[in-house]
Amino acid sequence: MVIRDFSSDVDINSSENYPSEAYDRMKELIAFDDTKAGVKGLIDAGIQNLPRIFHRPPADIIANEKPRSQFKIPTIDLGGEKKYDGEHRKMIVEQIRDASEKWGFFQVVNHGFPQNVMDEMTEKFRLFNEQPTEVKAMYYGRYVSQKPVYFSNFDLFQAPAANWRDSFSCNMAPVLPNPEDFPDLLREIAIEYSKYATKLGSELLEFLSEGLGLEMDYLNKVMDCDKGHVMVCHYYPGCPQPKLTMGTTEHSDPTFITLLLRSGDNLLDDSIGALQINYQNQWLALSPPPGSFIVNIGDMLQASNYSFIFIIAIAKFEMHFEKKSMSISASRRLCPTTVIKVWSIEYWRTTTALEYQLEVSSAPLGNQSSAVQSRNYYQKPILLYTETPPLTNIISITSTRDLMEFLIYHISSCESRICMISCLQVILRVWYLSLCF
Repeated sequence: MVIRDFSSDVDINSSENYPSEAYDRMKELIAFDDTKAGVKGLIDAGIQNLPRIFHRPPADIIANEKPRSQFKIPTIDLGGEKKYDGEHRKMIVEQIRDASEKWGFFQVVNHGFPQNVMDEMTEKFRLFNEQPTEVKAMYYGRYVSQKPVYFSNFDLFQAPAANWRDSFSCNMAPVLPNPEDFPDLLREIAIEYSKYATKLGSELLEFLSEGLGLEMDYLNKVMDCDKGHVMVCHYYPGCPQPKLTMGTTEHSDPTFITLLLRSGDNLLDDSIGALQINYQNQWLALSPPPGSFIVNIGDMLQASNYSFIFIIAIAKFEMHFEKKSMSISASRRLCPTTVIKVWSIEYWRTTTALEYQLEVSSAPLGNQSSAVQSRNYYQKPILLYTETPPLTNIISITSTRDLMEFLIYHISSCESRICMISCLQVILRVWYLSLCF
């Protein structure tokens, strides 16, 4: 199969990231997608210049500069069987709560996930991507569904610039896909990997639930946070001009949690770094210990309690796997019974997990999260409470007196520590928002 070289014959000037009027971007996007070969197909074709659809403005290429590394995200030893011991479990809960509140990211070791399963999954996925295009093309698609799908950039036609990566994705729960729908290389190992990822994800959600002051099974049994997940595998082949593009746009995950397994065997350049997170306005490169998982607090868990935070991340030319615990029954509505209005401006709205997923999936990566937008602009963030405030009416706060009365009544109605903390945080945010208008 012949793969078209979409790049021009002339050298690309990094300052000329936007095409001329004669350039037909949509035509190039369609031609690239029609090959069903992804970015690996471009490399196999021997391209020397980066196609324009991947170009980014220099300001967006954060990883051109070596990221700082004086900060290290917390590493938490889950202790194997010790995690069931009372005192040891209490220590783990405290560590996870602290890391989630301050970082939104942490690493876990001694997690009970078999190393041979992790190794086989990364190796089989690498081999899948190195197969001839004709083999992979049978699974190529544009939309993530219940069936396994291979694709390059889910937002290819919406994003201002494509990411340099190919992906494989499948909804693994609550309904397991038909094993016959998987590629031969991934059929057995993907299902085995998913089994252990589900177990680890459920355990982490129990720790997080306890960290919020709730019952251990609250997030799993009451909110159904562990009832489904998507497995996403990203492959980053070597790039001919890495300073003009990125592996993954800066983003936060529209999930409850993400388990990230990294494999840096094909990392292009150690000086560039791989997965990076933005912490205290600095980009930090993550170098997790071998055999560890990176745990990321997603938008939906952060927005549900305002105690844990999410962190914006990017990725540069690596291969990794994500397990996302995201699916909740579409009929379950996670929301406050009170919609707070300050000076007639509504700041929180209700949503279901399905509605939220549909909303973010229609936007390019990096522009998905309503929670991210709320952080930047303080406009109508989604609020998904883990514990519903006791009020049921719309409260219009038009004065400082109204605000103080609301604070006193709301806090006096709280029945738990976490509810009181959440209420205080809401009040402080409302107070700050009121000063902005």
